[in-house]
Amino acid sequence: MEHQNLYQHFRKEERLFIDRVYEWKMRVEDTYIPFVTPFLNPREQFIISTLFSEKDCVQLYFNGIFEQGERKRALMTFADEAHQDDFGQVLFSIRYPQKFAQLKHNRILGTLLGQGIKREHIGDIVTNGEEWQIVVTKQVAPYIKENCKKVGSISVGFDEIDYCKKIEPMMSYQLLHTTVSSLRLDALLATTFHLSRQTVKEYIENGLVSVNWKEETKGHTEITLADTVSLRRYGRIVLHDVQGISKSGKLKVQIYIVNNKK
Repeated sequence: MEHQNLYQHFRKEERLFIDRVYEWKMRVEDTYIPFVTPFLNPREQFIISTLFSEKDCVQLYFNGIFEQGERKRALMTFADEAHQDDFGQVLFSIRYPQKFAQLKHNRILGTLLGQGIKREHIGDIVTNGEEWQIVVTKQVAPYIKENCKKVGSISVGFDEIDYCKKIEPMMSYQLLHTTVSSLRLDALLATTFHLSRQTVKEYIENGLVSVNWKEETKGHTEITLADTVSLRRYGRIVLHDVQGISKSGKLKVQIYIVNNKK
């Protein structure tokens, strides 16, 4: 297949996703029926964007309800524009006793996954410090509303709300301009969070680091554009751009640091 020539630009484990994208694209070209992808992480969004060009008849649009959200769905269509309702998403407000209990992102996600809901049906889970909201696909929304009554020991309810009632997430992004010796995982983390390479090495070996939401235990792993790297207790970073070589021979990079507004 022609698109296999692109494999060299991506990781081996990303080839299956590339094949899926081309299958989706060909389906739209053959049937003229729009297609909405599952929720995609930033790296997947980057990959799918590179597989489309201005010459394509099929147009590509992204939407995730929250402007600063990480997980978005992509719409492939022949239409010249896209609307919010085209993406098949439902926004839930999570009802819970705010005065007596606290929810956490990982527990909300764990509850839904424990109910058998696939990650690709779950978009962003956000809070403004008090309220929690979550975006899911329309396919699973009725099941969640009917069956998800507890997060841990906390009684909850999922109330569908209009998009205009979305909260402003506490998450914000700081753009860091810096230089690094290489794009190795350990080098990027050490530079961004001002840690020693030995400290970062220990964090990685202890399973505290993930790349694109998968645990990574090798410090020499090469990070590439749009990769999301998480270091537990420190936060997340996204490699945004590589802008050449500095006078000292280091790589000039732009890194987004995901911050909490608190």
